[in-house]
Amino acid sequence: MSSGGVNMQAASDFVSGLPAKTGISLQRLVLMAASALGILFGLIPRYTFSSFVSGLLAMAGESSKPPGYSAFGWISTVVFAVSLALCFLGDRARPVGKLKAAFIATGGFNLLLGILQFVIFNSGDYKVLSQYGMGGIGFGLYLLVLMSIVVAAIPFIKQLEK
Repeated sequence: MSSGGVNMQAASDFVSGLPAKTGISLQRLVLMAASALGILFGLIPRYTFSSFVSGLLAMAGESSKPPGYSAFGWISTVVFAVSLALCFLGDRARPVGKLKAAFIATGGFNLLLGILQFVIFNSGDYKVLSQYGMGGIGFGLYLLVLMSIVVAAIPFIKQLEK
């Protein structure tokens, strides 16, 4: 079957053959990919301002970033790095097993950080800027929350425990 120029059977065969080629379980491979993307998404801007607002804030000597902006990004990046490191603990050919709680904790912690950022960005001055189209939540925050959910959910997907 071909969908949009992609041979779906060949793609399926490639993915199912990865554990045999790498010696790493499919569950761990997916967790590695999600954690690596989470590290990247932690560094993508999570709130955006129009150039006009950024210029005004710079002239006033104010930061154009919400409180805790860079700290949240670095904390989530470090937590995703811990999640990536956990993928290499134990027998890599087997599913995560006893490490399931650690992946749930890292994904859950990053999810809480993401929700906290949504709350901060939707309150006070940032809400006013959003209402007038002068600022808004950036795409990075949505991606960060998505990868947090993926990391926390993957240990529960039985089809990946091969």
